[in-house]
Amino acid sequence: MILGAVGVIILLAATITYHKDYVIASSVTLVLLVLYVTRDFWLSIEWWVYLFVAGVILVLVAIKQEKDSY
Repeated sequence: MILGAVGVIILLAATITYHKDYVIASSVTLVLLVLYVTRDFWLSIEWWVYLFVAGVILVLVAIKQEKDSY
């Protein structure tokens, strides 16, 4: 809980002072903390759901690349 609060404070302070490196570092820290706290939920999802989501993301990236090439 303390790490999350400190991460949010650093993120806000870095955003206000335009320190891009600190914004990235604190954002990554907060995302990893959220994933760790909710790991029971993520482990309860079947493997094929992750495979489906990865496939959809790859198709969307391919569509975007195809549109950008014209």
